[in-house]
Amino acid sequence: MLWRLLSSVLRSRAAGLATPISAVPSQDAKFDSVMDVLDRAHERSDLDLHREILYGGIKLGNEDMLGLIHRCLVDSHTGMRPGKAIQRYEKSLTLGRYVLHTRDVPGRRAECGVFAGFVSLLACRLLAQSRPEWHGDGYHLVDSFEGLSNPTTRDVPGSNGAMAFGAGDMAAPIDFAKHAMRDFPQAAFNRGWIPPVLASLPEAAWAFVHIDVDLYEPTRACLEYFHSRMAPGGVIICDDYGSIAFPGAAQAWDEYFLPRELPFIGLSTGQSIYMHER
Repeated sequence: MLWRLLSSVLRSRAAGLATPISAVPSQDAKFDSVMDVLDRAHERSDLDLHREILYGGIKLGNEDMLGLIHRCLVDSHTGMRPGKAIQRYEKSLTLGRYVLHTRDVPGRRAECGVFAGFVSLLACRLLAQSRPEWHGDGYHLVDSFEGLSNPTTRDVPGSNGAMAFGAGDMAAPIDFAKHAMRDFPQAAFNRGWIPPVLASLPEAAWAFVHIDVDLYEPTRACLEYFHSRMAPGGVIICDDYGSIAFPGAAQAWDEYFLPRELPFIGLSTGQSIYMHER
């Protein structure tokens, strides 16, 4: 599909941090070659100008989109390889719009797969725009903070049988996310592996869920847990639906939604979005 091809070109191996985090070079030659080309091309480009042309004047809620995203990147110590320097903003705009759309939906909110906390910080800052007195109550950050769990055969990209990542890769210390979320002290950190950690969540309706756990098994577990608990009008976003590095996420999503004939959309950003019926 065209949108999945586009997303595969733009999806990097991992977001970097100001402080080094363990990661291994990708073994997927096609994936690496695409990202290497984009890295070199973007390094020669005026990325600030491109972002201004693409997104200048756009607001997320009552704030300038470019400024808000930049501040969240800096405050969460989230860096980007050059090849992701445009896609990160595009995906953040999409995510932010759905956060704002569900702002008045009653229920709790969660991010599964937190890394350094950029997405949760962006979501909470958007939610706080209309409620300055809100400090994160009802928002949950779910992560092992020990990197990826064990991949399965469903997570192998391409036809060469080589995984781009292994267990423990893409780990970020929990202190990174806690620092990023320091203005939202009432947000809850649910630390542990998916699915067992999901049992630590309150039995509640959920208004917004962001899933960025990369692999088949935790993606499937998140869908099985949250879908039946979504509030009317609530939204689930999967960050990895179009990723060529993490094909297991799309398999898990399709296996869950397609047999049930549940509606969703897929975007060229690689995100898939489900909106629970009202």
